Amino acid sequence: RWQPCPVCQGNAKVAWLERESGLAGDDLNVRLADFRPFPGKEVARESAGNLLAAVPKAAGFVTFWGGYGVGKSMLLKALANGYRLAGILAVYVRMSDLLAEARSGFADDASATETIINRFRYVRVLALDEIERINPTPWAIETMFRLIDARYNDRGSRLTLIATNADPEKFPPALGYLSSRMTGGQVIQVGGQDVRPAMAKAEI
Repeated sequence: RWQPCPVCQGNAKVAWLERESGLAGDDLNVRLADFRPFPGKEVARESAGNLLAAVPKAAGFVTFWGGYGVGKSMLLKALANGYRLAGILAVYVRMSDLLAEARSGFADDASATETIINRFRYVRVLALDEIERINPTPWAIETMFRLIDARYNDRGSRLTLIATNADPEKFPPALGYLSSRMTGGQVIQVGGQDVRPAMAKAEI
């Protein structure tokens, strides 16, 4: 006799999506409406709005890049929350944390690393923050390549959101494969002021 999936029902699904999101505390309350289109940020704000407006579709390969504090992480968290609230599995993670988790699994069991990588590979929406802020060991580069290449190839059915402080076209040679895939997707510069003092001024 058919039984409904317990995770897919009511509050159970809501709790599961929140638990799997990689976000906690105040980060769960970040919304796109909180990202104000100050000068230099208008295109990024509009692009993020278009991504959410396409719900329930969630597909593509999108990179947000700009200096420190301009709001890239905020955009990724807001988008992850937007998809989560729409009932779509969305995960936010820093690249260094993803690699640390994968390496920890490898220390216990090589197959555990595959399980971890596949979890991020197949999630419907993956928001990868600080993607270039890693220790570029051969293992890290290979692991990143496998994940990014798979997500890029699946861009027609899954959405990958990336944030980086560096212009993808100026990545070092060791990350050339990453630059190639990022520039093969949608690349959006986030400019303007540091969002924290800018928002503080706007609220005075």
